[in-house]
Amino acid sequence: MIRLATLVLIGLCALPHAHAQPADLALADAVTAEPTLGALQQASADDPPWTWSPSPRWLGGVAFGYPSFEGGMDYGYRYFLGSSVGPADVFPVDIVFDKTMVTSARVFRRDLNYADGGTGLFQGAAYDMRDPQNPRRLNVGFVENSTSTKPADGRWNPDNSNVGGREYLLIFASSYDGNGSTYALQNAFGLDLVIGLSPRIVTGGAMFQSNPATLSIDVPALRAVTATPSGNGSLAIRWAAAAYSGGTTVRIIGNTGGGDTELATVAASTGMTQIDGLDASATYALRIDLLDAGGSVVSSETTEVRPVISSGIEAASSLNPNRSGGNSYGDVWGYTATDGTEYALLAGRGGGLSIIDITAAPAAAPVEVGFVPTEDGASDSKDVKVYDHYAYLVNERGPIQIIDIEDPANPTQVGTLDTQPGISQGGAHNVAVFNGYLWVTGGRQSGNAGVRVYDVRTTPESPAFVGEFKPNHLTSPYYHDFEVKGTYGYGPGIYNDGIDILDVSDPSNITLVGTFEYPGSSIGPHNTCASEDGNTLYVGDEIGSAGNWTRIFDIADPQNVELVGSIVIDDQAVVHNCYTKDNLLYIAHYTEGLRVFNVQNPQDPVEVAFYDTYLQPGYGFSGAWSVYPYFDSGKLIVSDMQSGLFVIAPEAAAVADDASPEATDAALTVAPNPSRSQTALSIQLEEPAPVRLSVFDVRGRELRVLLDEPVGTDRQRVDLDTSRLAPGVYVVRLVVDGQAPISQMLTVVR
Repeated sequence: MIRLATLVLIGLCALPHAHAQPADLALADAVTAEPTLGALQQASADDPPWTWSPSPRWLGGVAFGYPSFEGGMDYGYRYFLGSSVGPADVFPVDIVFDKTMVTSARVFRRDLNYADGGTGLFQGAAYDMRDPQNPRRLNVGFVENSTSTKPADGRWNPDNSNVGGREYLLIFASSYDGNGSTYALQNAFGLDLVIGLSPRIVTGGAMFQSNPATLSIDVPALRAVTATPSGNGSLAIRWAAAAYSGGTTVRIIGNTGGGDTELATVAASTGMTQIDGLDASATYALRIDLLDAGGSVVSSETTEVRPVISSGIEAASSLNPNRSGGNSYGDVWGYTATDGTEYALLAGRGGGLSIIDITAAPAAAPVEVGFVPTEDGASDSKDVKVYDHYAYLVNERGPIQIIDIEDPANPTQVGTLDTQPGISQGGAHNVAVFNGYLWVTGGRQSGNAGVRVYDVRTTPESPAFVGEFKPNHLTSPYYHDFEVKGTYGYGPGIYNDGIDILDVSDPSNITLVGTFEYPGSSIGPHNTCASEDGNTLYVGDEIGSAGNWTRIFDIADPQNVELVGSIVIDDQAVVHNCYTKDNLLYIAHYTEGLRVFNVQNPQDPVEVAFYDTYLQPGYGFSGAWSVYPYFDSGKLIVSDMQSGLFVIAPEAAAVADDASPEATDAALTVAPNPSRSQTALSIQLEEPAPVRLSVFDVRGRELRVLLDEPVGTDRQRVDLDTSRLAPGVYVVRLVVDGQAPISQMLTVVR
């Protein structure tokens, strides 16, 4: 069953999620970086199913995050080395491990960038099992990594370390050549890899403990199925059908509650189809059938999706400047010229700064009018901000470029700013402009990348250094971003230790007020944005395993910060930058696009608009990078890493001050809190109404429904046994019919 991706907001009322996109179904279209040790993935219909015989099983997988064999195995086209074998051409394989049998295998040296390391020895063989009665013997290769503790010896012999000695086993599509010569003088990338296996000897096991032994790897007939909105009322359906399975046709059935309807029937070999004319307000239960030539079902998958990419949006248009090296984009910022013309400043990470006139947008496409290339020797122009008519373009591995944009069609670089003098490639990751100062963060940690402050009020083309704060108290002294609100600055330590609150009332003498953490904040907090009154802080958590979403903190007392809520669009999606304006919170949410929330009640945001800039399947670090919401016209500009600039006009009603639902005429109390074994939940309504009272975990999952029925005006008490809940933070949510929800955080301790 393909997972259903839904929009979940803990304690919040929200619109449905824009698209269903299983994380492990994204197809690799390029060689990716070698994985790092991580958590095991949940099995799905897309994972390579396997069996081992006979017992005991002495070979296991390295926990590299692959979807099969304990995190160590995947189809070749998704393995980090890449493959010329596509998803429809993968076939079932048997790998036989037998110390009495010899296969001449190609060796690839990891320590030499996976170059040819000559012919090696694999004890066993691999077979193409499409015809089990006549298996075809296959070429085999493996990776070695020569170290002082495990020198390269030309033999496939993984060990029981956590990376198995990096003796990765590679099963190719080509027939066995008898001498290992097929891949001579080639490196390992992009060959005809069918299966990639990162193995290790299991704890307590030994090589050939059972001999011979067979690892059988199957291939589901229908795989990599995704249903992605391609417009309001349109869906793009993609799949891979195993070529050997006999499937010739794919039939798509939809059901919105009124019975099955055939939406499309197409040749299986096409791999995708577009379906238009759907109801954008409905959720479709889809069944995708793979049929053989006789019309019999070979395999089926199911999913649910709502065909919608936007809500609360009046119009949108986009521009990809397509600058050399600029097909990966970073930050976006706005600039309004003296004549009132509004411009978007778009950071092309490999290119430079595009200056784009958005006057006619979004009714028409925006127009690039100026461009400044990245400084020679730099390589990653990631962030841009503006003071007066100067743009400050930040590069991860070079100086800040200072660009005069008073004439946007003729921008001129007037200077550079080295923010980590003496540090090789010591650029910066981010810059903010507050109160006439540049606040620079990130860059090489060897330069103690806290925050450095420069005065731009007098000489903006030549900023004067006034002070810095080095967070030496952090395990990893690095701020990924920085925000100033009033006299306080907020520095998220993405690699360790939570969020710092600094007293920045005197930029030349910044002092630490305190550090606050939350469950999982030892790695992850990426950026912050505070409410207009400075009492609420929204924190985006970009990396780590605690949940990469937005957390809400009450910071009215900086010495007693309290976690009061979370915004979870999808528990597998990754959040990025956020900004606040008036009573609205704007979030650039990578694959989930732009999300807009009314935060009149800052602890219970209500989503009022969204626009999905990234319509491909999958999660991760693709899509919407940042948003700028401060134009007088009300236009929003969003940078998408792959597609460039989006100019979006929200519906006036969606972003009006009164866009939130009426406040709930109810009271919810939770006591005792924290709770060790039992807590009482009390509800008081002013008018009788249907209610739903439930408990959520911090991943946005509804764990228990405690009450779902009409309630009168008498105080209602519900006892909750917390002894069955694991220690941690939960959310108790009360929804009264037709009104905004209210919620309370509940902490369970032991």
